[in-house]
Amino acid sequence: MRLRVKPIKIKDMIGMNLKELKSVGCLIDVDTADVYPQLENGGPDMESVVSLYDEVMPGDWIDALSTEDIEIVKQYVDYL
Repeated sequence: MRLRVKPIKIKDMIGMNLKELKSVGCLIDVDTADVYPQLENGGPDMESVVSLYDEVMPGDWIDALSTEDIEIVKQYVDYL
């Protein structure tokens, strides 16, 4: 599910190392383990960030992860 388009400020994205989690419509910053919903324009929804280090993701989100995306996410969590 992609969210409506919001303007992205370039200054907010500087230094981010984002990888797409296509199966769940999100982007993960591989340096910080922050997960962002992906906007229609492909950028991150900067207002809806969730840290994999601080939050346990909902079961339906985990169930929707593809095999490829699980390999990325399980680098940051021990519950997969």
